[in-house]
Amino acid sequence: EVMFRRINSSDDDNSSQSSDSSGEFNRVGLRTLARRDLDRICARARCTILSCVSNRYLDAYVLSESSLFVYPYMVVLKTCGTTTLLRCVAVLIEIGRKIGLEIDWVGYNRKNFSFPGDQMFPHGSFHQEMEYLYSHRSLCDRLDGNGYTLGPVTSDHWFVFVADHTKRYAEDNDTDRVLNIMMFDIDETVAKKFYYDQYEARIGPDETEEEATKRISMEQTKSAGIDQLVPGACIDPRAFEPCGYSMNAILFRSYSTMHITPEEGSSYASFETNQKLTNYTPLISNVV
Repeated sequence: EVMFRRINSSDDDNSSQSSDSSGEFNRVGLRTLARRDLDRICARARCTILSCVSNRYLDAYVLSESSLFVYPYMVVLKTCGTTTLLRCVAVLIEIGRKIGLEIDWVGYNRKNFSFPGDQMFPHGSFHQEMEYLYSHRSLCDRLDGNGYTLGPVTSDHWFVFVADHTKRYAEDNDTDRVLNIMMFDIDETVAKKFYYDQYEARIGPDETEEEATKRISMEQTKSAGIDQLVPGACIDPRAFEPCGYSMNAILFRSYSTMHITPEEGSSYASFETNQKLTNYTPLISNVV
């Protein structure tokens, strides 16, 4: 997660975007970036954009390896597998400067890897990741953060790097938060819902392959009850062949995203949202 601010400007970075008479929103900040810039960012992480949904507050992209969310002054990039997420940092700094923005806050976090030996540089270890981030001081003087380990190093634990240079004021009421749920060992009957061949491949001669994928993606969403987790939201689901599932949902300023790997022996499901709720217990129960 990377937050930006205008260079040499006291403009309010949290300003919402206005709509013109046609109902289209006027994009500002990072939302003005061309698709080729976003493709460059994703290429550094070794993933590609598959689809996108937007509203007046943000753009949500389903990736070949998870999700990308773009706000006017914030980027949230979530990847999985053997991607190289931290290689995006230099490109983000460069692209931000092109449109008059500098980095204000950087947060990088992950669980300890299930298969650390499969990872590519700079993700060989948390120590290597920290060295890589510190090497970017020459690119951005503000990137000077600290790394932390949460939880027992002999069991599941969480790595966090934060570079916080946000200008805060006494009257600020900062309630930004992210809920992240990670689940393992999916029940076999549930896992089958996320296998492509469990659904009719093509309905009639007129249905294209792309249309079939969209239909199966929505069928998986409804079969698992995922659509009920985000009532009222704009959902962008994606079913993968031979198996696997991703979903982005946006509602006003918030995003929710779910990613599922159903293979036996390495099954995994994650849910993440920055939605602000007074009580998260019902949502957590529904996700589980």
